[in-house]
Amino acid sequence: MKFNKQDWYHMGRWVQPTLSCSNWNNWSEDNKRFPFSIDSLNGNIPMMDGHHFIWKDDVAKIKSFLLEHEQDFEVLNIFEKWVDDVSLHAKKEIHQEFDSLGLYIKNLQTLFDHITNPWIFFILVDDILEKRIMHICKEKGYDYGKIANAIRPIKDSAMVKQAKEASQLHQLIIDKKLKPDFKEIEEKDKKLAKDIQDHVKKFECIGVHHFVGAPYSVEKFFSDFPQKVNVEEKQIDVPDDVKWHVRLGCIASFARTDMAETSGYITHVINPKLAEANDELGLEKGEYLWLSFNEIIKGLQEPESFVKPDFEKRKIKVGVYHESKNEIIIADKEVDDILDQLLEIKTVSFPLKGTVASKGKVTGIVKIVIKPEDIHKVKDGDILVAPETTPDFIVAMKKAAGFITDRGGLTSHAGIVSRELGVPCVVGTETATQGLKDGDKVELDAENGIIRKL
Repeated sequence: MKFNKQDWYHMGRWVQPTLSCSNWNNWSEDNKRFPFSIDSLNGNIPMMDGHHFIWKDDVAKIKSFLLEHEQDFEVLNIFEKWVDDVSLHAKKEIHQEFDSLGLYIKNLQTLFDHITNPWIFFILVDDILEKRIMHICKEKGYDYGKIANAIRPIKDSAMVKQAKEASQLHQLIIDKKLKPDFKEIEEKDKKLAKDIQDHVKKFECIGVHHFVGAPYSVEKFFSDFPQKVNVEEKQIDVPDDVKWHVRLGCIASFARTDMAETSGYITHVINPKLAEANDELGLEKGEYLWLSFNEIIKGLQEPESFVKPDFEKRKIKVGVYHESKNEIIIADKEVDDILDQLLEIKTVSFPLKGTVASKGKVTGIVKIVIKPEDIHKVKDGDILVAPETTPDFIVAMKKAAGFITDRGGLTSHAGIVSRELGVPCVVGTETATQGLKDGDKVELDAENGIIRKL
């Protein structure tokens, strides 16, 4: 299949294994899953080494839909209910029992298809909404920064709930003059020890994403001691003619985080089943990550015809796309060939400029995080630089003094978390990961959206 970059919109980059890559291409399913009427979408999302692309006509149709329903608050109620319904359905259905492992994995694939439906929709809303708010602010003379700062998730994410509850438990440890050491707490205050264990169990899926990342643990609970929580939740008044847009941004912010966290919850629950599938297919530990859902299901149903692909090549670079509804998986240099067709090369120039997602100014050492395994590089006070962040980056994000991303807008993960943690953040620089390298010292000016090398 030949690709013309003029036909495709670059959504961003989230590097992930083959199994996670294979989730995205059925996101619209001929519009069957939308709780509203919208023009028919193509739905194909080629993924090349973590780069997501979507048919530009699909973006145009979603933009047209939003403009058509601008100031329609009822459609916002539909959006909010849609997100809640999808999350609740997925968390319920994942606990169903099936007669065979193949049917269980097939059900899992369907649940991920449902989650990606609102997830992709609201990722696209982000860029469309940001440009629309900018246009209105310019036309009416409104303060864009003030309006942007009013966009907060409509509800607390699981990460925020975890942080608030951990903060209360950490304060109890301080009040009781106990050391932040679980063994000592268990000896001196069994109830508090049990509360900590219950807290960890309740939020254990925090930090799991795209089938990677380590679950929340007692060790992580203490490594964050004392837990810092940004408690600033004051209501920001905005002009009447942008209240609809701010509300949409608040819904989109929650939706993107909630779908990511729901995905993490499902991943955490089903990992033992995927390990069973791994054994049935005769694979080395964890190799199932480099198969697609379709390959795992077919391998379980037709074990005699299963052929182990070249996992080492897929680990270097993997690409997944659909051609006439058939799944195509490519690896290594073949991915580069298609990226050449799809990806526009941006020129790097300093100072870097982007959109302020969370205000502040800080100086620090750059650490580039492309893949989850890069997060160990980030130390206290570093500046985390990424194509975009995801929930499995949260351990590093809590250490960082600021975030810079290539892509993303007001409702992006980095934008949301930066406001929740109260750290400076500039998103949408386009070339930060290209122009900066580990060890660079930078000034992150998130008052003016500028990054300077020092």
